[in-house]
Amino acid sequence: AGVFRGRVPVNNDTSKDENWVISIDSSVQNEVDDDDSKNTLESNEYLSSMFDKKLVAKYQSVNPDNLHLKLTVRPVEAKLQHIFAVPLITRDIVEKKPHLEGSYQKIERAFAEKKSFDEVKEMTYDLANEIGEEDAYNRTVIADVIITCSEFYQLRDASSGLIIQGMEDGSEEEEVVHNVRFEVITEKNEGDEKGRKVGSWKIVDMDDLLDGSVFY
Repeated sequence: AGVFRGRVPVNNDTSKDENWVISIDSSVQNEVDDDDSKNTLESNEYLSSMFDKKLVAKYQSVNPDNLHLKLTVRPVEAKLQHIFAVPLITRDIVEKKPHLEGSYQKIERAFAEKKSFDEVKEMTYDLANEIGEEDAYNRTVIADVIITCSEFYQLRDASSGLIIQGMEDGSEEEEVVHNVRFEVITEKNEGDEKGRKVGSWKIVDMDDLLDGSVFY
């Protein structure tokens, strides 16, 4: 959804009949009124809450003045492939402390080399201390999902009108399967309340464009 810079109108219809359809047509971007700024890629609250900014940034190198995109995405079904939790560390923590990126990969490599549980334990304690008590009870839950969609996709040269990629106008939507990685942060409830507070799920990678967007 974050494919183009500029004011591109986005329609995310969440009515029952439309089954969470997202539609983009950048060819009408200049017709977006100031009062409709909430429906642009940059400020659409639904999309910004749904996609991680690194994934959005991956698609911000194409100028909508040169290329026009038509895209309709209609989810059909989803299948959970994997789900796992990463204790202590979150994407937000790594953003504040970039040297912590890849911490668990370092621990994994250390164990592979030395087969020492004591060293793994020490490195984990060091990580917890570095993160600090305030954030040490956070967890990141990561889910890999196969999502089947019915899609229309067209990329057209703005000056010549020629289709560079995708489908002809009037073509029927095609079935497309996407590998999507979701993340959510959970926090320890305050006081004596049991369970954990669950944040909002975000898409952090799609079809391995960011190689899983691994931060841990």
